[in-house]
Amino acid sequence: MKEKLYIIPVKDALRAHDECPFCHMERSLEQSALDSVLGSGCSYMESDVRQVTDREGFCRDHFRKMFAYGNALGNSLILETHLRRLKKDLQKEMKHYSDNGKSGKLSLMGRFRVSSSGGGAR
Repeated sequence: MKEKLYIIPVKDALRAHDECPFCHMERSLEQSALDSVLGSGCSYMESDVRQVTDREGFCRDHFRKMFAYGNALGNSLILETHLRRLKKDLQKEMKHYSDNGKSGKLSLMGRFRVSSSGGGAR
């Protein structure tokens, strides 16, 4: 039988005699991705990778793994640009809601104010 390229990781995982071949493949892929982003290739410095990580971010578990990887400079650059984007998005949302009179929306406290007719909350 001819060996296909996509079968190689499966065979390697089965030969590893680990607790589970799927867990072995998942750990291997995670380590490969960490090496790609934070390792010697430093793909976090490339603009296309940076744009995706700025937009998407990472979950708590993978942030923990990235910090355990040990590239403090790479982690700080990724966090800095991601937080800068979140701050910009938050400021845009806050500006939208601070234009209370123009947008016709009530502020949180405005919703609880009693109307002049004495009928309770608006």
